[in-house]
Amino acid sequence: MSYVHAVLSAVPLLKREWNKKQRLLLQNAVRNTLPKHRAAACLRHRLGSSAVTVSASTSGATRLGGLMVCNAFHICPICHHNKMEQEKAMLADFVTKHYADGGFMVDAVLTIPHAAGESLSDVQSRLELVWNSLRSKAIWRELSEYLGIVGSVRKLEVTLTSNGWHPHYHVSLLCNWAHSRGLRGFNRQTVLADAHAQVAASWARAGERSGIKVSLFAQAAVAIVAGVDAQKAIAYNAKNMGYGGKSKSLTPMDLLRVVDQSTDPTAVCAARRLFSEYAAAVKGKHALSYLGTARVAKSKLSGKDKPPAASEPEYVRLGTISGDAWNAVVKAGQREAMAQVMTCEELMQAVLRAAHFAGFTFIPSGWLTFMPESKTVIMVKCEPTSIPSLVLRV
Repeated sequence: MSYVHAVLSAVPLLKREWNKKQRLLLQNAVRNTLPKHRAAACLRHRLGSSAVTVSASTSGATRLGGLMVCNAFHICPICHHNKMEQEKAMLADFVTKHYADGGFMVDAVLTIPHAAGESLSDVQSRLELVWNSLRSKAIWRELSEYLGIVGSVRKLEVTLTSNGWHPHYHVSLLCNWAHSRGLRGFNRQTVLADAHAQVAASWARAGERSGIKVSLFAQAAVAIVAGVDAQKAIAYNAKNMGYGGKSKSLTPMDLLRVVDQSTDPTAVCAARRLFSEYAAAVKGKHALSYLGTARVAKSKLSGKDKPPAASEPEYVRLGTISGDAWNAVVKAGQREAMAQVMTCEELMQAVLRAAHFAGFTFIPSGWLTFMPESKTVIMVKCEPTSIPSLVLRV
């Protein structure tokens, strides 16, 4: 059985959830698969000798401070989720302005032929080769003049099917009717057909120039996005790679789900091998790439002109965990529970379980400090085989 068929056989049994607890569990799977990758330390190792602060918001979010963050956006489920949420909000902002100024958007999914058994790096190199050819001066200028392209956003997505690795680009072409010299039609259907023919022909021409034969219709799905559907299109094109694939395809996160959930050692071994191949192939790649007005808008929103985040929840610090306490929390498998605590009581119970796992019949002095009252758990008495009751001293 091939690696691909081994992991595909595990798909029907996968639970494709994407809450915070599951992201942390998948990050554990990254650590098991790539123990030397920086993602293995994300939200696990402390920043130097600092303590770990635990805060919660009224909206139900929990924040752990004082821990390393890897920013491996293609690899780490936690950092990828946070990054894509930020990018999605930014995209929604300037695409809304684009439509308000009379623009429109042409969405395209650009792919190339691939076969089972090919390495991801080989297929991805061909995809990049055709894209660079599309962006060559002659082809891109003709396409831009025809559609009135003023900017674009490109998302790299990788899935795995029985036919092998399937890297592809989701591209949102930001267009302006005033700049379009060729897009015409008597109704929406004819305009769409016109846009599809032009994008597909340009992609095929770029492939031919690169020595790669591209199917006009199979490798260039195109849609003109109406203003009312713009936000849906942005949500789709900036979709989190944590979404579940189909029954016959897997996302990179599905490979981690196999590592985390499957009891079949063959499937787990195959998933680790394939995710390692994926990690090596996407190293240094951008999840999202911007051109033209999209790049300008991103630069403004990422720089000093960035507006205050009105939707950013307000966090209240619950308490501080010492370094020794955090080490015990990680060893006891309480990291996932700690990342979801919402009250001082829940925080105390998580530390208490970690102390019990470490062999203490009490929470050692200094392990936990509450905020803002600075109440410290001094002693907890318990039976060795039970979860202890709490005794607080201020």
